[in-house]
Amino acid sequence: MLDHRHVRLPNQSKHDENNYTLGSIAGHNIAIACLPEYGTNKAAIAAKSMQATFPNIRFGLLVGVGGGVPGPITDTGPANDIRLGDVVVSLPAGQGGGVVQYDLIRREVDGFRRVGVLNKPPTLLRTAVASLRAERRLGRQLTGLIEEAFVPDDESCEDQNGDDEADRWTYPGTERDVLFRPGYKHHCGANDCVKCIAAKGAGDVITRRARKTTHPKIHYGNIGSGNSLIKDGLERDELAQRDNVICFEMEAAGLMDDFPCLVIRGISDYADSHKNSSWQPYAAASAAAFAKQLVRTITPQDVDRLAPIQGHWSILSVDLDLPFARNLRFTGRQDVLSQIQEYFSGDATAPRTLLLYGIGGIGKTQIAAHYAHAIAKDSLAVCWADARDKHSVESGLTRIAQCVLRSLILHYGEQVAPTIFGFSDVTSLLSDDPVPPRTTQDAIRALKSWLRKKSNRGWLIVFDNYDNIEEFNIEEYFPNADHSRILITSRRPDLQRTVGKALDISGLDDGSALQLLLSGNTMYKAEDTPTSPSVRAVLRKLCNLPLAIVQANAYINNRRLAMNDFLQQYEQQFDRPMGQKPRGPWNYDHVVNTTWEVSLAAIQAEDILAAETLLTCSLLGNTAILPEMMQRCIPGIRDRRLYDSAWHAFSKGRLHKAERACRKLLLALENTETTEDLTGSFLKAQMLQAQIMAKHKDGCKSEYGYKLANNLVRQIVSSKFYKKDPQSLHHVPEYGQMLLSRGDTEGARIYCRNGIQLMMDTGAPKEMILYWLDQYCDLLFRLGYCSEVKPHLRWMLNESLDTTRKCDILGKLSILLMSQNEFGELELVARQLLDLERDNISKWGDSGRIIFPTVFLCTALFETGRGTEAAMVADESLRLHQKDVGAEDPNTVFLEDFLRELRNGRLPEVSYKSD
Repeated sequence: MLDHRHVRLPNQSKHDENNYTLGSIAGHNIAIACLPEYGTNKAAIAAKSMQATFPNIRFGLLVGVGGGVPGPITDTGPANDIRLGDVVVSLPAGQGGGVVQYDLIRREVDGFRRVGVLNKPPTLLRTAVASLRAERRLGRQLTGLIEEAFVPDDESCEDQNGDDEADRWTYPGTERDVLFRPGYKHHCGANDCVKCIAAKGAGDVITRRARKTTHPKIHYGNIGSGNSLIKDGLERDELAQRDNVICFEMEAAGLMDDFPCLVIRGISDYADSHKNSSWQPYAAASAAAFAKQLVRTITPQDVDRLAPIQGHWSILSVDLDLPFARNLRFTGRQDVLSQIQEYFSGDATAPRTLLLYGIGGIGKTQIAAHYAHAIAKDSLAVCWADARDKHSVESGLTRIAQCVLRSLILHYGEQVAPTIFGFSDVTSLLSDDPVPPRTTQDAIRALKSWLRKKSNRGWLIVFDNYDNIEEFNIEEYFPNADHSRILITSRRPDLQRTVGKALDISGLDDGSALQLLLSGNTMYKAEDTPTSPSVRAVLRKLCNLPLAIVQANAYINNRRLAMNDFLQQYEQQFDRPMGQKPRGPWNYDHVVNTTWEVSLAAIQAEDILAAETLLTCSLLGNTAILPEMMQRCIPGIRDRRLYDSAWHAFSKGRLHKAERACRKLLLALENTETTEDLTGSFLKAQMLQAQIMAKHKDGCKSEYGYKLANNLVRQIVSSKFYKKDPQSLHHVPEYGQMLLSRGDTEGARIYCRNGIQLMMDTGAPKEMILYWLDQYCDLLFRLGYCSEVKPHLRWMLNESLDTTRKCDILGKLSILLMSQNEFGELELVARQLLDLERDNISKWGDSGRIIFPTVFLCTALFETGRGTEAAMVADESLRLHQKDVGAEDPNTVFLEDFLRELRNGRLPEVSYKSD
């Protein structure tokens, strides 16, 4: 169909596995890629991969074959007179946008309802289709294109098998276009419908009026797309009526929302069981001919005016957690915020970098955070990175890359997202383990590349506290895009020469400072009014510095002071020799130091240990301080804080951090005189550590994990700690499972049995007992101790169980009874199980669960000489299952074969597992 063929690509993107045919039609450059297999995901991956090699693609045409919906028969013939070889084009009809995803539905009270609507084809393509619809001889034109494309010559008249190649692409003939009644099934084992025609009865073939020509007709409307192949006439008609579609295929739903395209399908079958490949070449040729004619109606100039497709592969927003919650007491700074907004709202075709500089405590970070929160809802992403050092920057950007990749996975799925983001080592980046240095660098490069894409406009990166400009250059981490927006906070005014705009942040204006002081002061006295001299004097002393005002408020509230009292204490502290430092005209550093020293002096007077802890904290960075680092300053609460820290880290999935905290806690407890309470603390720490090890990959298989579990179980049992905390007993059978993984089957059996017995003796929660007893029965099955299993299963059945668990226990008991040839008892158990599962079909619709109960009951009946009754049971289950899922379902076929064998007087062999 190409006017001209182009040479193959010398190379293509490493993320692109497509194989291309290149050429041109009517002045348009065309890239053709064939899908490796059916499925909406495969289509999405191929389309996205294509953009990696051809970033300037404007639109796509999805061309191929599909199953037609002939429509209901009327007096004048079918309402949609679709024949094999015709062409269907996706155009919006009714509530559909041209493509309807028929397997994206939601179950509701009154039935199933389709969820969501896919995008329409682009306006340019819809306009071109409208132009073609006006062509009176379009079908004849398509036939001409097909004949022109496949005229044989001396070189190409035969295929690899010596057959006439042109014959494959010509019209197969009206005698081979047979429309069967929707319920008439294809004869199994045949590649064509010769047997179907020979065996047909009256009404099995639908007679249609002969057409005057064999030119393909073009039909326009919704095309049904999904991941399941439609090959049943009854299901075809039901879905077609529900979703108003005239054709079915398996790729378009993966493209329509993100890859602007038109779907063109040649009809090669009627989406029923009578599928064969004889019409596929001609149907494909018809669709390709329509695609060529469509491209001819569009000028290259019209295409050039379109934006590249790549802009459509984006996401509405990335879920990024800013390091600060919105500060509801943020006061003033409207002039600064207005300047920031004005600057970033300017020319979107040039990069924008803004610097907020000023001394520490002046409010730079709070301003940046307030602005970030204000624009977050309307932005693609608002990214925040701590820029105090190189490691902090890279950690922050890696965290952002993780968030972006997770958002892409949520939007596009695990297969497509890595290609969009340009990053393949997903496992290393998103695992619980620390990210390796090489992965960190690759992730940052991928993030910068992703942010540079023209489609990803509307993002902001904040680099906070970039003061150490001699250590590293922050510009190394800029995405360098025309649409970039970067906000930097720093104490270094010399950065002004490297940015587009710089704002010098000074103290609050008088009104804002007064508002901040009084809004945060919950204990101020009646005499402390906005106009009182004492309030004004405090603000003058604090130089309107936000950090100093916040510190002063905290002290005033804690000590319940009047402003005059605070003023006296402040002046006393201010005049101390140790507080004297060189100062500028605003005394910023000295003001902050003084408010700090006032608070410290008050804490020292009340609790010297608390003061020592505060002093220790002051020597560390203000982020990521582990609580356990401080606990030795306060022995009375050290152990509790260590445990809480370990548990918090574990609950957040930070396994390495949790493991370190646990080890420190155990070491501290080992060096303390043993008491009853301490024993409990020690065991709780060990239990938490065991949970952490279990979460680690192969953690429990390691020697350290084995010794930890062994020691823990011995102490739980020997100290009788389980009487105080019965939940701790779950570690006993868990240790048994660990022994099983190490090959100690007898030890596994003993520990599981003894652990469950202790649970029963101490009144442990019933759910825990049932869980571990179920696990123990599975273990006994695997080890061959079948005689021990039955009493445990019977005990569980006597407990009040939910229906699902009761069915599972009955299933295991049936397997046991069948293995021991106890067919009389098996019949009773299997009947109870089958009745429950048949009742469940009306609740949950899962008829597959009746298969094995049917086998169990039929086996019991057959082995006791009641083969006819067994066949009746199997027949009833077959009809129930077929009604629920249809005749083509594998379980339906299984039941048909099973029933056939029973009727022939044989009991089929069926494999099953106890678990």
